[in-house]
Amino acid sequence: MTTPLQSLIASGTKLWLDSIDPDEVAKNRAWGGTGATSNPIIIADLIKTGRFDDEIAKLIGKGLSDDELAWAMTDHLVGHAQKVFLPTWEATHGDDGYVSFELDALIEDPERNLPVRKRTELYIELGKKWSAGHPNRMIKVPNTAGGVAALEELTALFLKEHSDIALTVSYGSSGTEYAQLINRAPFDLFLSADVAYPRQLAERGLTLPGSEFTYAVGRIVLWVPASSPIDVASLGMSALKEPPIAHVAIANPEHAPYGRA
Repeated sequence: MTTPLQSLIASGTKLWLDSIDPDEVAKNRAWGGTGATSNPIIIADLIKTGRFDDEIAKLIGKGLSDDELAWAMTDHLVGHAQKVFLPTWEATHGDDGYVSFELDALIEDPERNLPVRKRTELYIELGKKWSAGHPNRMIKVPNTAGGVAALEELTALFLKEHSDIALTVSYGSSGTEYAQLINRAPFDLFLSADVAYPRQLAERGLTLPGSEFTYAVGRIVLWVPASSPIDVASLGMSALKEPPIAHVAIANPEHAPYGRA
């Protein structure tokens, strides 16, 4: 008798596990799972279980810093899951069987205030480093100014190493891409600036169950020209009430989440 999961897979659904817990990976692979996703929170929760203390002890013995140890464990856990799903990647000729690896989210930390050029360089450097020698590792790059610039070079690198895969990157507003997706546009990955769109796609049954993840967190910023006499730093949002204010520009609420906010 065919199980519900087998029916999903037979219909072309890519069934990915939102975890790289070795036990869960083995269990889901046996059920027919074809890939897995990871992020820093998933890695941290796994480390907290204490199940990987022996591996951590070995890394500490090598003199790794806390940051190096964290990324080494991420590489180790993602790599283990990759081996499990590699047969799927080979059988589908690269169409499935991936395990995601998220690049350093702290690159976008406002307190670091890194220039866009520096962020781009770091994404490219890390993307090359953590993808090398891993055919079924999917590198996650945030849809920020630095991330988009890095994505172009990383895409070129991917195509160089996987010439048999036709890869197309489409840039546009979240609403525009959403409209294409509900009309069955053949996209495999949707990076949206508005969380509402992926959730609506999920409600319509057009997404891989459990595949939604947060890849970036934005902040609203109040900006005035350098020549403005208004002290925004002291006044904050109340600066909008100042008499000199004659024109205020915001993102279109119908299309942009920051406009609605």
